[in-house]
Amino acid sequence: IEADAYRNLRASLIGSSARYGPIVTLLVTSAKAGEGKSTTALNLATTCARAGERTLLMDVDLRRPSLAGVFLDVDDDEAAHYLGLVDVLKGDLPWQRTVTRTDIPNLPQPGHTHRRAAGRLAGGRLGSGLKPEARP
Repeated sequence: IEADAYRNLRASLIGSSARYGPIVTLLVTSAKAGEGKSTTALNLATTCARAGERTLLMDVDLRRPSLAGVFLDVDDDEAAHYLGLVDVLKGDLPWQRTVTRTDIPNLPQPGHTHRRAAGRLAGGRLGSGLKPEARP
């Protein structure tokens, strides 16, 4: 039943893309913790990937990331050793170097965001890692 709900959500998104153009980026957010953002994002990404769409799921919650252990069995201390979003935001790496394969075709796993990520950004060159990708 839940899988049907995510397939229906995907179909609705495809329907809206016919009117407004293709959806390139989708943000899943809410006002409070515990409302199912990560669950929705993960299941929708999986549904899209299994339908043959190239999909990249990113957990950008720097204070309470919850997707680090979904595709790779790591705890918080182990995740600290993986390259990820903070390294890209600081300009240390291009985002492509932080992506790894998963068992789901079309759904690579971006680098991990560990729970001490926000502190690692202090004093860094925030955003410099994204500038080359944002150029027209």
